Amino acid sequence: MNNNNVRNRSTLRIFSGSAHPKLAKDIAKKVGVRVTAMESKKFSNKELRVELNENIRSHNIYIIQTAGRGRNPNDDFMELMLFINACRLASA
Repeated sequence: MNNNNVRNRSTLRIFSGSAHPKLAKDIAKKVGVRVTAMESKKFSNKELRVELNENIRSHNIYIIQTAGRGRNPNDDFMELMLFINACRLASA
């Protein structure tokens, strides 16, 4: 493996939305990285909150989030939008 790939992999972060964590784990395994920790909470009033559990400043971020599969696609899309915003605010 060339040194460039190793350096690029060290800044790579894969996050999983709540819709399909197994898909994110499979992709991360294939790439040779782990799924980065994050937290998604749904409150009793149906509001969502997304929280990053690691410093991702200046990292390359990939978010794996599907829609459907018996779930509300609006919730999945909103979770994705909140997650993108959290990454942007964290200077990813």
